[in-house]
Amino acid sequence: MSRAEFLTTCPESLFPRLMRDLLSLGVDRAAVVNLCRAYGGRRLFVAETPGRLAEIVGDTAATLIVRRYRGEFLEIPSLVRLRAAERDQAIRNQHENGISVNDLARDHGLSMRRIRTILKAPPEPGAEHETTD
Repeated sequence: MSRAEFLTTCPESLFPRLMRDLLSLGVDRAAVVNLCRAYGGRRLFVAETPGRLAEIVGDTAATLIVRRYRGEFLEIPSLVRLRAAERDQAIRNQHENGISVNDLARDHGLSMRRIRTILKAPPEPGAEHETTD
């Protein structure tokens, strides 16, 4: 499963609060992920009109966001925790399939100590999706 697929299929429970709030407004998951990719880790001022926001998330999603957050600054999540959960689950899956700790460390650019820590830790709730990256 690719990173893009993971972000569009992982459980909402792994999403930061703002992402869950946007989904509850009816903004589709792909639009929320696009917003985080474009503005992740930064503040976004929601203007009176969709403008650039519509280019990123589409007209329908932009309208929903503007209707709810007009005139506010949103702190857009960077998805670091979500990406780490994805990586950690991929490491667990690869290890279960026989890949050594040494090879996992090399492949993921992590220390063997970090790989062992990941393997000992319980997975994030709902992160048990099969990944191959």
